[in-house]
Parts: sequence; structure tokens; C-alpha cells
Amino acid sequence: MGKIQPRALGMVIEWATLHQDALKTNWEKAGRKEPLDPIPPLQ
Repeated sequence: MGKIQPRALGMVIEWATLHQDALKTNWEKAGRKEPLDPIPPLQ
């Protein structure tokens, strides 16, 4: 299994925290096999 650098992990966690609602919506859409909405990158 691979490893992720601490800085990169922190950025992923920050991005996911900022976009929790959009991620949940896309998760639900994926379960229904609907197209996903784009989620902006971390600035």
C-alpha cells in the first residue's frame, strides 16, 4: 500500500472539509448512476 505525504494529506482533508456537502451530493448521485457535479480544486 502506498503512502501519502503529510502535507498532501492535509490538503486533501482541507479540500474535503470545505466541500462536504458537494461530496455527499455526488456520492448520492453516483449511487443512482447519475452524472456528477464538478467540485472545484483547493485554491
